[in-house]
Amino acid sequence: MKMLLRAKTVCTFTLTELVMAAVIFGLLAAIFFPNTIQAKDSARLNTVYSNLRKPENAKEAWDSEHRKGEGVAVGGVQTFAEYSQGGSAQAVIDE
Repeated sequence: MKMLLRAKTVCTFTLTELVMAAVIFGLLAAIFFPNTIQAKDSARLNTVYSNLRKPENAKEAWDSEHRKGEGVAVGGVQTFAEYSQGGSAQAVIDE
């Protein structure tokens, strides 16, 4: 029996295929990175808006717990400050 010797064929990429892959990756990066930066900026802006609403929400909670209407002045800045920093409403009343 005769044995046929086969030469090993090495599969490699051509230069054209490598350049096309680099172009595709470049296009995807050009689309992806600006959207990522815009999403970060949008998230930061939403955080700022949320933080700006917190004092108003704390005042509304104080108003409802003390049965005050909208537009009624808070008893004092110190009272509101203690309440908004996580102190309980009962601790503010006890003062």
